[in-house]
Amino acid sequence: MGIFDTDFQKIKNEYLHNLKDVSGQYDAVYIYGAGRVANLLYRLLSGAHIEMNGFCVTDVKNNPSTILGIPVVQIDELDADKDKTLFIIGTMKQKSGGIIRTLEAEGYMHYVEAPENINYLNDRKLEIRNRPILEVTPKIGCHIHCRYCPQDLLYKEYFADEDRKSVMELELYKKCIDKTPMDCVIVFAGFVEPFLHPDAVEMIRYAADTGRDVSLYTTLVGVTTEKWEAIKDISFYELVLHTADDEGYANIPLTEDYFRILDEVLDTDRPDGQPFVDYANCQGSPHREVLKHTKGKILITNELIDRAGNITDEEVYEDSHKKGNIVCERARDLNHSILLPDGSVVLCCMDFGMKHVLGNLAKQSYEELFTGKEMQKIKAAMRDDRLDIICRRCSSAIETQAPD
Repeated sequence: MGIFDTDFQKIKNEYLHNLKDVSGQYDAVYIYGAGRVANLLYRLLSGAHIEMNGFCVTDVKNNPSTILGIPVVQIDELDADKDKTLFIIGTMKQKSGGIIRTLEAEGYMHYVEAPENINYLNDRKLEIRNRPILEVTPKIGCHIHCRYCPQDLLYKEYFADEDRKSVMELELYKKCIDKTPMDCVIVFAGFVEPFLHPDAVEMIRYAADTGRDVSLYTTLVGVTTEKWEAIKDISFYELVLHTADDEGYANIPLTEDYFRILDEVLDTDRPDGQPFVDYANCQGSPHREVLKHTKGKILITNELIDRAGNITDEEVYEDSHKKGNIVCERARDLNHSILLPDGSVVLCCMDFGMKHVLGNLAKQSYEELFTGKEMQKIKAAMRDDRLDIICRRCSSAIETQAPD
């Protein structure tokens, strides 16, 4: 049985049942972590009526000070009874070893690790993994220069072919979208801020008007009131904000216009009455001015990854090489791909170096991309660790004994 044939609802129920029994034996309960996994755990715990005292991290410098009003405390500054405090480790399994060593060094011996497949206790994540996704990169060259986004590498590899266009033509975009299956989620994120393209609104509306699900990940750079008014009636599959941080890792201008648009977006509800924004993230500590606008409205998470080894910053780089048979945590059929301005399609959002170009959607069918030579090579390399693919260095790759 493959790893993703698991009954995740059963795992979730058992995990929360056991956690409720264990946590009741302690005076204080903290989630260790402040990123995506920690926030997922918080939602799971809240839904199960498991009370917690706060979030705990190794270093508050690169983490938010609060999450939904709940304090984030640095472990060596925590004043708690070591025998009566329980920590629920809110990180992926591969990072929990370092946290356990930190906890034990501080004298805290009571902790519970997250389930190995914690992401898939989230029904939305499990659904997304089983659907095709096409992320749109409508132009090359993003002046926001987010820390986790190796733009120089992308620029170098893309323009190795000097004939490539830097900005996607609207008609080429429409042609490519029309070739995708109807259950494909069109995601405006890719390798650039979507609103840096002059036709971003028309592109988003076109995908939505075809009946396909549309997601949007944006820094709000380039968004105006007029542009927001033109898309806010869309029922986005997912809408995520990338916000400014105190460290300046993302070059997001904090102008009056930016905060006005931020307020407009946060004060907008979806057509079904739910909050428009699903969540927000940043690359360091959320900027103090941003927090004034988001407090009580939205959760800002912090999580940095090394983009399958493409970022060598020592704070995020993981010198790892997955062994044996591996599967992708994000995409069951390896079909979460990136569309570039000339119609080229690369494997995924980690492939800034264009190591795996599947083909060109403007010239080929969608099906040809995923049955061609490059995809066959990738699938073979997922089973044979002697073959070189970026997946071997990716945090989303999971080692498994049986083919999935």
